[in-house]
Amino acid sequence: LGLAALQGVLDIVEHATFAPHLERLEMLFAKELKALEKISLVSSIRFTGMLAAIDLKHSIPWQKFIDAGVFLGVKDKEQQLILAPCLVMDENDLKHGMSIIKTLLLEYSK
Repeated sequence: LGLAALQGVLDIVEHATFAPHLERLEMLFAKELKALEKISLVSSIRFTGMLAAIDLKHSIPWQKFIDAGVFLGVKDKEQQLILAPCLVMDENDLKHGMSIIKTLLLEYSK
Protein backbone atom coordinates (compact mmCIF):
# COMPACT_ATOMS: atom_id res chain seq x y z
CA LEU A 1 0.00 0.00 0.00
CA GLY A 2 2.84 2.39 0.87
CA LEU A 3 4.58 1.70 -2.41
CA ALA A 4 1.35 2.36 -4.32
CA ALA A 5 1.09 5.77 -2.64
CA LEU A 6 4.72 6.49 -3.45
CA GLN A 7 4.12 5.51 -7.08
CA GLY A 8 1.17 7.92 -7.19
CA VAL A 9 3.39 10.76 -5.96
CA LEU A 10 6.09 9.91 -8.48
CA ASP A 11 3.51 9.85 -11.27
CA ILE A 12 2.48 13.41 -10.37
CA VAL A 13 6.03 14.75 -9.98
CA GLU A 14 7.23 13.15 -13.22
CA HIS A 15 4.29 14.45 -15.26
CA ALA A 16 5.35 17.02 -17.86
CA THR A 17 2.99 19.69 -16.47
CA PHE A 18 4.18 19.46 -12.85
CA ALA A 19 7.37 21.57 -13.09
CA PRO A 20 5.77 24.48 -15.00
CA HIS A 21 2.78 24.42 -12.63
CA LEU A 22 5.06 24.45 -9.59
CA GLU A 23 7.05 27.35 -11.04
CA ARG A 24 3.84 29.39 -11.50
CA LEU A 25 2.73 28.54 -7.94
CA GLU A 26 6.09 29.58 -6.49
CA MET A 27 5.97 32.94 -8.31
CA LEU A 28 2.40 33.55 -7.13
CA PHE A 29 3.27 32.53 -3.56
CA ALA A 30 6.26 34.92 -3.53
CA LYS A 31 4.08 37.76 -4.83
CA GLU A 32 1.40 37.11 -2.20
CA LEU A 33 4.00 36.90 0.59
CA LYS A 34 5.62 40.17 -0.45
CA ALA A 35 2.20 41.86 -0.23
CA LEU A 36 1.91 40.64 3.38
CA GLU A 37 5.14 42.46 4.31
CA LYS A 38 3.22 45.76 4.21
CA ILE A 39 0.93 44.71 7.08
CA SER A 40 1.91 46.38 10.35
CA LEU A 41 1.58 43.14 12.37
CA VAL A 42 4.23 41.42 10.22
CA SER A 43 7.82 41.92 11.36
CA SER A 44 9.49 39.73 8.70
CA ILE A 45 8.85 37.02 6.14
CA ARG A 46 11.29 34.34 5.00
CA PHE A 47 10.56 31.89 2.25
CA THR A 48 12.00 29.49 -0.24
CA GLY A 49 9.89 27.82 -2.88
CA MET A 50 6.60 26.82 -1.29
CA LEU A 51 7.71 27.10 2.35
CA ALA A 52 7.42 30.33 4.34
CA ALA A 53 7.75 31.66 7.88
CA ILE A 54 5.92 34.83 8.84
CA ASP A 55 7.18 36.50 12.02
CA LEU A 56 4.60 38.61 13.84
CA LYS A 57 5.07 41.52 16.23
CA HIS A 58 2.59 39.98 18.66
CA SER A 59 0.70 36.73 18.97
CA ILE A 60 -2.69 36.11 17.42
CA PRO A 61 -5.17 33.28 17.96
CA TRP A 62 -4.12 30.67 15.38
CA GLN A 63 -7.49 28.90 15.73
CA LYS A 64 -9.00 31.71 13.63
CA PHE A 65 -6.97 30.49 10.66
CA ILE A 66 -8.16 26.91 11.15
CA ASP A 67 -11.76 28.10 11.47
CA ALA A 68 -11.34 29.98 8.17
CA GLY A 69 -10.05 26.83 6.42
CA VAL A 70 -6.35 27.68 6.38
CA PHE A 71 -4.09 25.11 8.00
CA LEU A 72 -0.67 26.27 9.10
CA GLY A 73 2.03 25.68 11.65
CA VAL A 74 2.50 28.00 14.63
CA LYS A 75 5.74 28.52 16.55
CA ASP A 76 7.16 30.76 19.25
CA LYS A 77 4.05 31.40 21.31
CA GLU A 78 1.89 32.04 18.25
CA GLN A 79 4.19 34.74 16.88
CA GLN A 80 5.44 32.77 13.88
CA LEU A 81 3.24 31.27 11.19
CA ILE A 82 4.62 28.49 8.99
CA LEU A 83 3.05 28.09 5.54
CA ALA A 84 3.61 25.12 3.26
CA PRO A 85 0.92 25.07 0.55
CA CYS A 86 0.24 21.87 -1.34
CA LEU A 87 2.40 21.63 -4.45
CA VAL A 88 -0.45 20.42 -6.64
CA MET A 89 -3.06 22.96 -5.56
CA ASP A 90 -4.83 25.18 -8.04
CA GLU A 91 -3.57 28.76 -8.39
CA ASN A 92 -7.01 30.11 -7.45
CA ASP A 93 -6.99 28.03 -4.27
CA LEU A 94 -3.61 29.50 -3.35
CA LYS A 95 -4.90 33.03 -3.98
CA HIS A 96 -7.97 32.31 -1.86
CA GLY A 97 -5.93 30.94 1.04
CA MET A 98 -3.51 33.86 0.94
CA SER A 99 -6.47 36.26 0.87
CA ILE A 100 -7.79 34.70 4.07
CA ILE A 101 -4.36 35.02 5.70
CA LYS A 102 -4.10 38.66 4.64
CA THR A 103 -7.58 39.45 5.99
CA LEU A 104 -6.82 37.87 9.36
CA LEU A 105 -3.44 39.57 9.67
CA LEU A 106 -5.06 42.92 8.87
CA GLU A 107 -7.80 42.24 11.41
CA TYR A 108 -5.25 41.62 14.18
CA SER A 109 -3.07 44.57 13.12
CA LYS A 110 -5.60 46.96 14.62
